[in-house]
Amino acid sequence: MKLVSPLLLSCLMLVSACERTPSPSDADAGTLTDGGPGSSSPPGEPIPDAGTSVNAPRFEHYIRRQPYPRMVLEVDGWGGYTPTASVAEKLRQGLLGILDKESIEVRVDQAFPGKGAEHAWANDELLRLAEQTGTLEVPSGTIKLHVLLVDGHSAMDTSEGKVLGLAFPWTHLVLFRQTMDTLCNKGSPLNQCARAELGVWAHEVGHQLGLVDNGLAMSRAHKDAAHGAHDSSDQCIMYWAYENSAGLDALLAGLLGDQANLGFDAACLADLDAVKTRP
Repeated sequence: MKLVSPLLLSCLMLVSACERTPSPSDADAGTLTDGGPGSSSPPGEPIPDAGTSVNAPRFEHYIRRQPYPRMVLEVDGWGGYTPTASVAEKLRQGLLGILDKESIEVRVDQAFPGKGAEHAWANDELLRLAEQTGTLEVPSGTIKLHVLLVDGHSAMDTSEGKVLGLAFPWTHLVLFRQTMDTLCNKGSPLNQCARAELGVWAHEVGHQLGLVDNGLAMSRAHKDAAHGAHDSSDQCIMYWAYENSAGLDALLAGLLGDQANLGFDAACLADLDAVKTRP
């Protein structure tokens, strides 16, 4: 049975804060500030996965070895976008270092015609698209995280801020590659776009892993309560300020997402380790 979860958007922006949007069936609910996890626990299995089903939050399945010792990041692209090869490999290696998995694979699956640079993606449109296209079959014992690389831009963009990525817990995440490339290519070497791509991926995957206090319990207090599910330390990829222009500069410089641990600080790693090592 498919469970329907609230669409808690964990978005990386230049200026604007993360927001939570209503589900398509709740169009009159309005838009709320994202303060982290909701009052109820995250759903165990929003959609079926191949392998053994365990009644635990899905983000724990991403972190722990059993019952899914293998993990696949299914990547679908629009408008010719595919993962930068070096980014996909650094992400894979970094996740192997912080999660308890036998193997992690970034697998490019489907390619779709682009919507064009002027297309403004609404969140409910992206969610429907994600659910329609996240169809890659994986073997038993494998858990899947679906990644969409899109052209165009977010309908949440304003003159003061552009959305670079967002996550629909706990199954899909979106990277606005055309927006990212447009911003980082202004007077910058092309390799800096790869650094930004890695940083945004790491940030959004972090939210899917339950960080910060986004379902995953904290080993010690390190959440910036004023900025939603983000870290209080500016030495962590989950720091709130990496949603503004200064944060983008840090990503372009490779200060965080280019690290072997993908920029997750000791506090975030301790949260992950507590779940990894739990009997």
